[in-house]
Amino acid sequence: MSSVDKKRKVYTIYGSYETRMWNDEVNIHYFDKKRGGKYFLNKCSDKATYENLIFNSSLVNSDQLDIWLKGGWSIARELCLYTYLFNKPISHNIKGEFFEIKKFDIDIFEEIVLLDKKIFEPYWRSSTLSLFDTLKSCRETSLYTYKQGDDLLAYGIVGMTMRSSFLQRFAVHPDIQRSGLGTSMLENILEDMSKKKMISMKLNTQPQNVAAQKLYKNKGFLLSNQKLFVMTSD
Repeated sequence: MSSVDKKRKVYTIYGSYETRMWNDEVNIHYFDKKRGGKYFLNKCSDKATYENLIFNSSLVNSDQLDIWLKGGWSIARELCLYTYLFNKPISHNIKGEFFEIKKFDIDIFEEIVLLDKKIFEPYWRSSTLSLFDTLKSCRETSLYTYKQGDDLLAYGIVGMTMRSSFLQRFAVHPDIQRSGLGTSMLENILEDMSKKKMISMKLNTQPQNVAAQKLYKNKGFLLSNQKLFVMTSD
């Protein structure tokens, strides 16, 4: 196992958190707070400085931001939050593609990690354990893939809890971006979620990812007033 596969839980009288490497690409430690307030966050920031580590948090909602800032953390990344409501017909692109739909499982992890290296900057790439965390985060998780031969060229990961769904990962190989494939895949995902009687779907994306935001808006996603943040101890 690589270092990114090593995850540990830390408990103190002030709070608890889980940590691992962020991914295989950057020297940052993922920090998932389970319990604790401003004082605990301040102690964790001090611990990171003392041990020459950099913690980056799991996603923090706008209404939780203040306690992190008062705990000595700062904003590392900001993300836009979009919501789709399944209360209207789903618009369809004229181009159809074949997408495989199956239960998300560890057998696809290696292919996703390899594809991510061709798509995302190092900070946002998946690792085996980050995908495992994605798998565990919802009651049910579906995987949508597009392949040419044995080559994975696009995928979407959707988590479902009760009647709410979350587009957790969505990626298309650079060689086939702007071909309509991403639009077709998103339509396929929305259609499948509609059949599953979902009420809503949420997703997040980077503010500078203009192409993705245009796609989501064209498909009927609404930009939320709420934002999501990755906080850093650095």
